[in-house]
Amino acid sequence: WQSYLSLFSPLPPEPALLQNLRANYFHQIDNLVKAAHWADQPYTLADCSFDTNQDGQTECVLASENYYAVFDRSGARLKYLFIRLSDEKDVSSEVHQLIGPTSQFLVGLGDPSTWNLEAGDASESGGVHGAFSDTSYSWDIYSLTEISPGHITFTSPDGILTKSFRFDENRLSVEYKNTPPITVKIPLALDPWTRFTPDWGIRYWENQTTNGWGWGLHDGPQIKISSNGTVELHPFTASQDNLILRENPNFEYPPGHFIPFPIALAEIQSISETLTIQLDYR
Repeated sequence: WQSYLSLFSPLPPEPALLQNLRANYFHQIDNLVKAAHWADQPYTLADCSFDTNQDGQTECVLASENYYAVFDRSGARLKYLFIRLSDEKDVSSEVHQLIGPTSQFLVGLGDPSTWNLEAGDASESGGVHGAFSDTSYSWDIYSLTEISPGHITFTSPDGILTKSFRFDENRLSVEYKNTPPITVKIPLALDPWTRFTPDWGIRYWENQTTNGWGWGLHDGPQIKISSNGTVELHPFTASQDNLILRENPNFEYPPGHFIPFPIALAEIQSISETLTIQLDYR
């Protein structure tokens, strides 16, 4: 419901095409509903034959008792990732969201002159419409090379670049082979429903590690990103300390200032032909 209502949020001055633009993202509600069904009754699945969001193209779903992941072959993007944690610290075995597109929270912030209503998810170029989208083959339709429980591999249309995703216990491992110089983006959306609770903004934290970043919620899910590439994190909290400053139109806000709540955007620069990325969560 929160995602659905966000598509009607006032955004003055509203361009004439805003309603049409937002209509391109109504299909995401179907993905969230199916994730809710999985949360109620978990199941195991590795399949690319379902049109999960009724957009005319089939998506790939990897699911188990502990995770639910939706992949789009357009760009080989991981659009949604939900997990179920069950350990001594989380005895309730609650479901948490880790990844989601910016369109789940806000559509229409970008320059209207760049909107392309015929481009599906790519209609709003200023958004980040899934994790592991990249700068080289952003919207090309990848072929499915391999799929099995907990594992899926895509290959770019020219047969050069491959993306492989593998789920292990509390870890998602991603490998790019034959990688050109690219920037990989990962929109982290940790339990976005938290933003409707008191003092929610101060519950998020970040820390830099030797080869990546950590991002998490106090008393909530935590995720660590590591890679053999260069990792940067741009959280929506980046400008919190600047809010007490006097207004200055020339002030250079950090990149995270322009990201919809409650996204933290990880950007990874490849530095070799093989790019490896690990997302550890708990």
